[in-house]
Amino acid sequence: MNRAAPTVEMRLQVARALRDLLGGIADGEILTKANVIASMAGTTLAAEADSDGGGDASKVLLGDGTFGSVPSHTHAYGDLSGVAASSHTHDLGDITNDETDSVWFADFIVAGASQNGWSSSTSGGSTGGHWDALIDTTDNGIGVIELKTGTGATGYYSLCTYNDKFYPGQAEFTFEARICPDVIADAIDDYNLYVGFGANVYSSASGTNEAGFVYRRSALGANWHAVTRAAGSETLTDTGVAVSAATLQKLKVTVDAAVSKFTFEIDGVAVATHTTNLPTGRMGLAVGIYKSAGTTQRELWVDWTRLRVNRGSAR
Repeated sequence: MNRAAPTVEMRLQVARALRDLLGGIADGEILTKANVIASMAGTTLAAEADSDGGGDASKVLLGDGTFGSVPSHTHAYGDLSGVAASSHTHDLGDITNDETDSVWFADFIVAGASQNGWSSSTSGGSTGGHWDALIDTTDNGIGVIELKTGTGATGYYSLCTYNDKFYPGQAEFTFEARICPDVIADAIDDYNLYVGFGANVYSSASGTNEAGFVYRRSALGANWHAVTRAAGSETLTDTGVAVSAATLQKLKVTVDAAVSKFTFEIDGVAVATHTTNLPTGRMGLAVGIYKSAGTTQRELWVDWTRLRVNRGSAR
């Protein structure tokens, strides 16, 4: 005999009962059919939960008492021309922002490193205010901060946390930044850039231990290179993507919790995976510009930075 599909009222009753009775499911955990049925095994409520059409045990409990797909949204982000360069999707399981999975995001609404949780390291440089040219509806910059080298031949400015904040292996770490320099380096006024994890990279684009993106025009050419460095020995990969003074680029580097690999993305596209010369010592974060020749000030513009720490379990 075919069983009638449960009414909305029946589903609401299930939802209300689950609220009161599923004490074994942690706050904030997504309720799938699978864990609802397991928690209510042998009860009529479990049968009601399993009677929802489709039979997909991965569906989640929605606010109206029905089971459906995990609510999500997809959005695009653009280049300076206003054309969407890529897109990504978020759902309810992305981030809980607690001790198991947290995010530090700096949008530089207020100008200055310390005002956004960053430390800074500088020699001959200074951080200015917002870079107004990128704060518009075309470039989509919000609170873009300027990092200035000053006019000295070896001036530098970096946002940093110094090198004692965490160990790779404590969690999965992902660091991202959306940046662009004011002009491309040349032989007269040369500079290096660094974005990523590292120890002692706050005053130089080459630290003792690091994992991130480097731009070293005189040594490596026009492209971003992915780098991992351990005890001074490094692995480099040419990403094939040129540094651009005309387009804000999003750089992303991730190390898994097992410290088996570092992965690198530019504007949402994978460009490198490293499994050699992986740093394992204590590290921090850095986003910096470092002059190597010339007396004309150069600048690095930073729209935002983001660090995600995903432990997967409580400390």
